[in-house]
Amino acid sequence: MMQTCRLASGAMLAAAILVVGCSSDPSPGSPPAAPVPLTPPQPPAPTPQTPATPGNPDTPVPPETPVTPVSTIDPACSDCAAISATQYAGSGTGIWTFVNDTDQPYAVPVSLHGLSGQNVSLVFSNDSDKAQPLAVLARQPAQPRAARHAVPGAAASFADQVRAFNHTGWAEQVEALQRARAKLPQAAQDQTGEPEPPAGARLGDARQWYQNTAGDVRDTTLVRQVSTREGVAVNFWLEDGEQAEGKVTDAMLDTLSATYVQADGIYEFLREVGGPLWGRHVVPGLIAGTGQPVNVVLVRLQEYGLAGYFWALNTIRRTRLDPRTQFSNEAVVLFVDSSMMYTDASHGLSMTLVTLAHESMHMQNFYRRGVRLGPAYAMEQWLDEGTAVMAEDFISQRLMLEDNEIRDRQLPRYVSAPLYGCGVLRWPAYDEMCDGYAVWGAWGGYLNRQFGIPFYRNLLNDRTNRSSKAVLDAAIRSVRPGSGTVPELRRWAASVGSMMPAAGAPPGYGYPARTETGYGLPAIDLQTLVSERTLPEPDDVMSAYSMLPVVRSGVTGTFSEEVSVPPRTTLMVVVHDGKV
Repeated sequence: MMQTCRLASGAMLAAAILVVGCSSDPSPGSPPAAPVPLTPPQPPAPTPQTPATPGNPDTPVPPETPVTPVSTIDPACSDCAAISATQYAGSGTGIWTFVNDTDQPYAVPVSLHGLSGQNVSLVFSNDSDKAQPLAVLARQPAQPRAARHAVPGAAASFADQVRAFNHTGWAEQVEALQRARAKLPQAAQDQTGEPEPPAGARLGDARQWYQNTAGDVRDTTLVRQVSTREGVAVNFWLEDGEQAEGKVTDAMLDTLSATYVQADGIYEFLREVGGPLWGRHVVPGLIAGTGQPVNVVLVRLQEYGLAGYFWALNTIRRTRLDPRTQFSNEAVVLFVDSSMMYTDASHGLSMTLVTLAHESMHMQNFYRRGVRLGPAYAMEQWLDEGTAVMAEDFISQRLMLEDNEIRDRQLPRYVSAPLYGCGVLRWPAYDEMCDGYAVWGAWGGYLNRQFGIPFYRNLLNDRTNRSSKAVLDAAIRSVRPGSGTVPELRRWAASVGSMMPAAGAPPGYGYPARTETGYGLPAIDLQTLVSERTLPEPDDVMSAYSMLPVVRSGVTGTFSEEVSVPPRTTLMVVVHDGKV
């Protein structure tokens, strides 16, 4: 696992779900074409909104009786098995939708003819930034909640601390230093001057690296020194004692260093899609913008519960004006757990490479947006982590070919936990039940395959929008005009919520292959994950920007049900020939 502060074992959330009970008659590649827009039927005027709980106005209260609409579902795909609002073709994949864009729930009549034993998936997608109440529990067996894999509390607080600092804390600290310097006599201010580039290091040099603000220091030795094609030095430091028998080998170090700087390697990928990892800037109080090597420090991080991290504190110059800066390493540096390479003989080295890519993306995001454009442009935690997870998708395929981080690890974790109830536009704190890496693996993997590298480049290099939500929405629209974040969340929900088969998936749905030279991605057939899939247990609310899948099994003839669609929520009805 790899991230700004990547937790070595992710926390997991069991999703919530709902539907109003009813009566049914069940019997015991290349970039895709533009999808059909999801146009909502217009419901009647809503009744007054149910008041919130006294004393807790932010808590949604389930209304007692849904409003009965005059409309029903509409087909949401082209060249598919959704013949009409009420007719399924008898085979293939059909998708229908109802968008409730009001603040009241609606009881939506669903009636589909022509089924011959298929499963019907009712997938709810919360289109809003608020939790929505679920009126009636779903009629499906509840699955046990996934247990959260605990790691030491100190690791959790450190991970959250680093993410918060990389987002806003660094800028607040720089501003505080500027105010403190302004109070100094002019002569003292003049002495601060411009920062000097660091002295060059040589193989065999020893250096101590601060790990945190508690003064944890690691002794390391420079064991590899390589350069990128544009002349940026990359130093690999290894913690003393980690090259003992049975631990890190010369072959491992050779692979890491060579892969990072080779022609089709990690650094070149990052440079191609998002620019330099560090460079010139005008931010006072930060280390020099020129002459900086990239430092990769390989140390034991198991006690932190981390696979790696990038911490912006290390780019702030030390000063007596702020005691917190004494723990800055004054370097462009990322830390990676050295023990991964030798504790997992099968995947340890590949996981370390993916971690290198992930943490390097955090470094680049910090410089590209926060430092160059300004603190107001800094990525929110969810997009900073999300873009790093998406980089893993491209890098794992680019370097390892037979192994893909999203297909082989993150997406299976998402459907098995399950994590349907986790919102995608908010990064979970450590003590929550969601695994943000698996959530963004599933969601980011969908975005990568639907929109490809043009979308990813635009996502990283947006210089217009400050809000991370606006950045994501604009990147989607740049490739699929007329769409946006919410419409794609609906299509993604229909895809992964129904375990839609890759064969015959309508345009705009599923995980199709990408074939751009140098940026190809494998197709993912969700049917290969059905045996690992767990349906979520019922709950009474649906988190912001999350989904809830509900299954009606083995329907023959006509499927008929009145479904309660929560406020600001879209219902996606999916029928296909596969398993669920």
